[in-house]
Amino acid sequence: TYEINKSFKFLNKIEKKNKKFFICYPYGSYNKRTIKILKNKKFSYGFTSRYGNINLKKNFNLFEIPRFDANDFK
Repeated sequence: TYEINKSFKFLNKIEKKNKKFFICYPYGSYNKRTIKILKNKKFSYGFTSRYGNINLKKNFNLFEIPRFDANDFK
């Protein structure tokens, strides 16, 4: 909670117009409590460390978005 609150204060300080905040979970570590805190802070998205893409035609959790690592494109 401390890290999220500190990050949120920093983001609000530097970003005055666009209030859409994103998070990439450090080491891919998150849980339901983390997601609840992020939603309460009005974060928009959360990126996991899981490899993959999303299917836009299906429902998916905006706080559990998989991603590709830049190293995957060597």
